[in-house]
Amino acid sequence: FKIMSDPELNILAALPREDFQAVRKLMIEIILGTDMANHFETVKHMQALADNPKKTPETYFDIESESDRRELSCLIVHCADLSNPAYPTFEMTKQWCFRVCQEFSEQVEMERQNGLPVTPFMCGLTSEYNIAKLQVGFVNYVINPLWKVTGLLLPLAADMEINCTTNVKVWQRIIDSGESPVEVPPDSGDEEDKDDTTGGGG
Repeated sequence: FKIMSDPELNILAALPREDFQAVRKLMIEIILGTDMANHFETVKHMQALADNPKKTPETYFDIESESDRRELSCLIVHCADLSNPAYPTFEMTKQWCFRVCQEFSEQVEMERQNGLPVTPFMCGLTSEYNIAKLQVGFVNYVINPLWKVTGLLLPLAADMEINCTTNVKVWQRIIDSGESPVEVPPDSGDEEDKDDTTGGGG
């Protein structure tokens, strides 16, 4: 919204004030909905909805209900934010995972430089082996439950859980191989390479 304070960049400028405030409120709520502090509560709530015997995929969300539209919007964006492990190819998942882990490693270094406690799970992510161990736990206990329930609520998204399961098996094979950890090279920042691996997810 700071960017949109520039009249030339305000894509919502044509909206009446009341509509602008409604859109702003929804956008803020959706962004807050991606906070991992809310993740397990979100999964629990969605699972309860999927388990409701009175509901079907056609009636889980009422398009006429503002609260249902808001809830669905939050779910979709949260899933998009956690879509990397659900990419259709492992190579795509691995490249984006390496980039995220590089950011984690840089954060740890900044924390150390500033005399702050380092974030434990972000330490030591400089080898494919260590990254694989992180991914197996993260996908099995955090990501897969989200995509599983999302597939129940939105059947067209059911393949995402299958992708997660397939990709995590490859990470597990890396762990089981028992090979010496291979150092992960820093991201080259090559824009052409990034364009080839985006795959429509965050």
